[in-house]
Amino acid sequence: MSKYAELLEEQPIERTKTVRDISVTERGSFRTCHRQWYLETVLNLEPRGVANWAFAFGTGLHAGLEAYYKFKGGLPYKMVGAPTGGTEEITAYDWMIDNFHQWYEKLDKKIQKELGPLAAEMRDELLGYKLLGEEMLDYYDQFASVEDNFKVAAVEGLWTPEGKALLGDQLNPPYSKHAWPLRHPSGRIMVPIVHPTTKRRLSSFKRGGQPVFLSARLDLIVFRMGLGLRGFWVTDHKSTASAPSDRGIDFEDQITGYCYVFWRLTGIIPRGTVFNYLVKQVPKEPRRTQTGTGLSYAKDQLTTPEMYKEALIERGLMVNGKIYSEKHEECYRSLLAYGWDRFFRRFEVQRNEHELMRFEERLYEEYHDMLDAYKFPARRAYPNQSYMHCPGCSVNKICQAIEDGSDYEWLIENAYQEGEDRKAE
Repeated sequence: MSKYAELLEEQPIERTKTVRDISVTERGSFRTCHRQWYLETVLNLEPRGVANWAFAFGTGLHAGLEAYYKFKGGLPYKMVGAPTGGTEEITAYDWMIDNFHQWYEKLDKKIQKELGPLAAEMRDELLGYKLLGEEMLDYYDQFASVEDNFKVAAVEGLWTPEGKALLGDQLNPPYSKHAWPLRHPSGRIMVPIVHPTTKRRLSSFKRGGQPVFLSARLDLIVFRMGLGLRGFWVTDHKSTASAPSDRGIDFEDQITGYCYVFWRLTGIIPRGTVFNYLVKQVPKEPRRTQTGTGLSYAKDQLTTPEMYKEALIERGLMVNGKIYSEKHEECYRSLLAYGWDRFFRRFEVQRNEHELMRFEERLYEEYHDMLDAYKFPARRAYPNQSYMHCPGCSVNKICQAIEDGSDYEWLIENAYQEGEDRKAE
């Protein structure tokens, strides 16, 4: 492991910009559009003066959930603020909110330092995200964290005492003699990319033949005990603007990538991946009306069955469990059917060994395609122009300038800047 010491001292962005570290998600970006991948990933460009709140807020939620599951897994964590419960016993919720607040304070100070007097509006936006995040995490603690019987095995690549006990003598990463996986201090798991037949690791054409890595941030690994579910599951936290759909999720390549990294890390094929979606909206009080009972029976209102039931009882519409209004009963049953799906959802997908080996074959070929695009960007980092994809692309102005012969270099210099190291967050 000592020969890899200098790799662990490097920041992830240094390896990313020299195509020595390819993340599971970057592969998807490359397949979508070679040029977008080159501009956003290799050159690390982002528009000036545009706050990427989606990424920043997601980072904050991840910070809170990381501390939450560290508490549950018995891993160390240093609290900065006083426990939410005052003198009461510290809980997983306290750790979660404390770490989320640390994210907020750090970003707030950075905004003040960089923008000075102009920071007020952006700080107000950040405060709005803070308040939203607090409510989302509060509801997560109350409801979404309820699972079938499971044990926290690892958080951000760190094995818990129970996780180590569950692994026992099973820890036997494949190809370990020449392709031992690493954990970067940022929490990312790095597995060397290997030839699918010989299993020999690939070497970079730069930096004296160092290995090239596929990397992934494994947010959480749990060992589920439920019937038909027993085994290790990789859990990935995601935040989304609206309730997600599982349409087509069986074909999601990211799931295969996470399972592959776990297998290369442990030698164990996981049962699958769980996507843990936190929706950026929180339950509201049941709608009120100015007439009749004063309680709406609209089925699309963003409330919960528990909150609606309380309102029914308060207005005398439910007595001893019986609802005396057909329309309100239909609304209540509709809310029960929705459950918490509009505020958080979980999807799970399984992968087998054959799928992991096919992934390994594609990874080897894709890496060489990426290397070609890196070496010869003018020719190989070509765009995949589409009316569906391009309007939401952060570097579409650069791409359009390249295509119509405009001065794209001026545009890069004046309208874009180099972003932070997202993999280090």
